[in-house]
Amino acid sequence: MKGWGVDKMNKNKLVGYFNALLVVAWAAALLGCAAPKGGAAPSLFEQLDRGAAGRLTRSEFAEGMPRVVFDEIDQDGDGKIDLEEWLAASRDEAAARRKFQELDRDGNRRLSFLEFSEAAAERGDFDEMFKAMDHDRDGHLSPVEFNARPSFRIFSIEF
Repeated sequence: MKGWGVDKMNKNKLVGYFNALLVVAWAAALLGCAAPKGGAAPSLFEQLDRGAAGRLTRSEFAEGMPRVVFDEIDQDGDGKIDLEEWLAASRDEAAARRKFQELDRDGNRRLSFLEFSEAAAERGDFDEMFKAMDHDRDGHLSPVEFNARPSFRIFSIEF
């Protein structure tokens, strides 16, 4: 390695970095965190596009989005949305507080996925979200339409 301008001390550092990368790669593979064979993990659009048609139907969107939105708000990943997580995701704190209390049917100050998804289905919020995103009104969302909306409105609250 002498001809490459790497002295013994730098060589030891490089070997150390390489070994650290191997340990991280091994741990990721062991924990199932490695990217699937053939490239990167599928995008959210690809995950929702069950038919792999390159576009989302209203039913694919309505079935997949409640979980996506719920998981986005549930920052600690415990399977429940507490008031702090709800308020952090909302842009209107007063409206968000009122809506949270309304949705929390069992009064435990945490929204389960069931409480969240049933309320969304009753109100038709995901249908409205789909309509707002379907710019060409063809009844399907293209990847461009799906990715163009940075925020969403559900339960009359802007997120």
